[in-house]
Amino acid sequence: GHDGSGLGLTLKGLGAEFTELKKYPVMSGICSKKGVKVLDDYMKIIECYHALDLYLMTSREEGGPKSIMESMSSGTPLVATRCGMAEDLLVDGANGALAPVGDGGAVAGRALELLSDPVRLEAILGRARRDVMACDWQTVGQAHWENVYAPLLRYIKR
Repeated sequence: GHDGSGLGLTLKGLGAEFTELKKYPVMSGICSKKGVKVLDDYMKIIECYHALDLYLMTSREEGGPKSIMESMSSGTPLVATRCGMAEDLLVDGANGALAPVGDGGAVAGRALELLSDPVRLEAILGRARRDVMACDWQTVGQAHWENVYAPLLRYIKR
C-alpha cells in the first residue's frame, strides 16, 4: 500500500474540530506528519485556491462557509452540497454546481460536468466572480448605509 510519504496536505481552519482534523491525515496514513502543513498566513489562501483544479465543499451542515466565497472570487470551479450559504450564493450550473448532501456520486458527477466543457467553465467562473462581488464589504457596507443607517439618521433628526 501507499505509505503517504510523498504526499503533502495543506490545511486551514480554526477551533477544536480543526485541532482534531489536523491529526487525521497522519493517523489514517494519508501522509506523514512532515507532509501536513497548516496554513498560518491567511493572505496566502489565494495561492492555495490557484493551485486547485476544483474545490469541493461537501459538508453536511454549515454556517457558511467562507470557502464558497473564496473559491468563487479566486476563479476556482466549485461544487458544493446544498447546505449553509451554498444555495444563497450558487446558481446551479450558472456560477458553480450544487449537489445533494451526502451524495458523493452526485458531487463527482457535477464535478465531471463542470470540468468537461472548458468554454462553459470559463463562463461559469466569470459569473461566479461577478456574483460574489455582491458580498464584498464595500458593496455590503454601502447597502447598509443606504438602507439602514441613512434612513435611521434622517428619522432621528426629525
